[in-house]
Formats: sequence, C-alpha cells, structure tokens
Amino acid sequence: MTSQAVSNAQIEALAQAFADQFESFTRPADPARRQWKLKDTAPEWVRDIVRDLHDGHLPNDTIFRLIRETALTIIDQEGGEDPAGEADIYTGDLLTWAAEDPDAFVYLDEALVAYTPDHFGDLLRLGQGLRREELYTRLRDALIQQLTEESL
Repeated sequence: MTSQAVSNAQIEALAQAFADQFESFTRPADPARRQWKLKDTAPEWVRDIVRDLHDGHLPNDTIFRLIRETALTIIDQEGGEDPAGEADIYTGDLLTWAAEDPDAFVYLDEALVAYTPDHFGDLLRLGQGLRREELYTRLRDALIQQLTEESL
C-alpha cells in the first residue's frame, strides 16, 4: 500500500486511535493546568511516534499537548483545509510554549526571518504556527507509514 492508496478515512481512524492513547492529569502544584501523557497501555507504535516527535528531547508536557492537538486536527480536518499552522490564541499559552518547547527558538528565529513580524505577539503566533505545521506534517506522515506497514 502506497501513501496514495491510504484513504483520508484510514488516516482519520488511525489519528483517532493515536489520540485515544493520551490521558490528562494535573499536578498538585498547578491543579488548574491540564497536562497530557500517554496511557500506560499505549502500543509501541504510538510510543515510537511520540518519541520521534520529541526530537531527542526528554518527555515534555507542552510537546505532548501539541502532539495530541495535532492528532485531533488531523481527525477534524482530513480532506478539508489545512489548519496545521493555527497557533494558540492566548498570549499566556504562547509564552508557555516558548518557555517549555526546547526547540521554540528555532521556530521563532525562522518566523522572524520569514515574516518579519511587527509585534512580539505576532512572532510567538507565527513561530508556534511553524512548529504546529511541522508536527502536522510529521505526524500525518508517520500515520501513513504505520498504515503502510500494517498492510504489508
């Protein structure tokens, strides 16, 4: 099965199965902040994709959140417009991303060069948008690869 033979419905179904492997929790120090992690029962292929999307960094709450949101985006938008680059709308969430994503400055630098934003808030949105676009592409490709491997 090639990537062209993989249907949108198959990608959506696998993205749903992937997203279902996450569970939320809160930390006593910050009970209002919802965090995400993989369930203990998550299959190895899910763990491998999540590990790959962490780009060699230790597990990171912000990256777990972005990966899960990316899977939900794939489910909601498959066959429609590509919303991959839609950033968080609240400045606090963008600042948290910039502080906690080990690669945030790579995307902020790229956004600064590519778009020359007028305001810091615009820079944060554009940088996170680039991060989300990359996660979308990489996760979608990994799901297609998983479907291809399953069919062999």
